[in-house]
Amino acid sequence: MTSHGLSGRLTRYGDDRFARFLREAFLEAMGLTPAAFDRPVVGIASTASDFNPCHATAPQLIDAIRRGVTMAGGIPFAFPTISIHESFAYPSSLLLRNLLAMDTEEMLRALPLDSVVLVGGCDKTLPAQIMGAISADVPALVAPVGPMLAGADLMCGIGLLEDSSSLFYEQIVIDDEIVAAISRLVRGEWADEDTMALDIIEKVGSGKNFLAQRHTLQHLKSDHFMPNLIDRRSFDAWSADGSKTLVAKAREKTKWILANHQVPPLDPDVQRGLAAVIAKAKKAK
Repeated sequence: MTSHGLSGRLTRYGDDRFARFLREAFLEAMGLTPAAFDRPVVGIASTASDFNPCHATAPQLIDAIRRGVTMAGGIPFAFPTISIHESFAYPSSLLLRNLLAMDTEEMLRALPLDSVVLVGGCDKTLPAQIMGAISADVPALVAPVGPMLAGADLMCGIGLLEDSSSLFYEQIVIDDEIVAAISRLVRGEWADEDTMALDIIEKVGSGKNFLAQRHTLQHLKSDHFMPNLIDRRSFDAWSADGSKTLVAKAREKTKWILANHQVPPLDPDVQRGLAAVIAKAKKAK
């Protein structure tokens, strides 16, 4: 009888065969076959909690770990431990760190594990988990939950204020510039033979003026984000130019757009498509 995997650390009923039989019965009810009982068991210590926003990514991370363990031939078993958060623990999360370490240690001693993946984050949780794993003398891998995700909570659309109940032209113009800046950041940089421009570097030489090169000017226009409203100049230059606020500049641009913007005509194919939709709707009446 093996002493690792799900056959290890049998409950002390006084009869190991009965303890294994009872464990196998429960595991088969979970969908596991006897062939899986002797495979290595990798525990996944989870600190996911609704009271711990920093660990909001834990469920997705645990799912990925489950897949990896299974593909490697092991059996993943996730189990919870207490979860502590700086802003949701009274009187202080520091007082609970040792309790988490003891919780982790005792669970690792009690469960039939061959190794464990510690899923957690923060300066309280990770040290506690590591201390618990060291004390339990169980092979452990730390899988930090990573930076806290704030989520994508778009409360209203571009230019909308007051819970989307009003539209502000100046806000549309401001939001448009912010979206353009973010889009440029998201696009990132692409490194290839053209953008690296090693031939230009060799031609001009280190420490020389690259701004006069046509290659630099071409990429400056396409790759460098140039804001219209956001002022990057010095405070003195901004003051000398009238100290215009962002809203004031947005109002000027709004007035110019309303006075000068010409709506481009629709593509002929689009016009024909719309006409067909309208004709069909009229015919249906």
